[in-house]
Amino acid sequence: LTLDAASVAAVLRGLLHAGHPTRAVELLALALGPFCVRPTPALFNALLARLPLHLPSASPLPCLVPGHQGFVLPADPHAQLPAVLRAMRMVRVVPDRRSLEIVARACCRVNNADALCEALRFFASEWRVLPDERCWRVIGAWPEVHRAARAVFEREIT
Repeated sequence: LTLDAASVAAVLRGLLHAGHPTRAVELLALALGPFCVRPTPALFNALLARLPLHLPSASPLPCLVPGHQGFVLPADPHAQLPAVLRAMRMVRVVPDRRSLEIVARACCRVNNADALCEALRFFASEWRVLPDERCWRVIGAWPEVHRAARAVFEREIT
């Protein structure tokens, strides 16, 4: 049996859509661990798009960096986004603009300007990924969040 990142991402999306977040995180751990699937932005985007996950308890996320114990995806919804972003950094995934758009949409949906500003800083400093026009349109649907994000972007990032 072999797995590739595209098939894992498709199954991950299906499990998350069907309401099985714990199984989805287990699949991700299996794929990145024993099956050594090389992580791609699409793999993590499938997870990011469904945050926050309603997990019964903290779930392990592996780390492919030798000597590291990996990460735990916390049951606390507010801690999940930072945990996934740290995992992406540690496994050396370079996210794409779609990743940033997904994170922006998640922050805007809960009207969390602080989390969005932190995500903009993180993506810019860690990966040199900046929001494109499509991402700004997503953010623009929430005027208060948009004002805060635009101010941080212009003051600290550009």
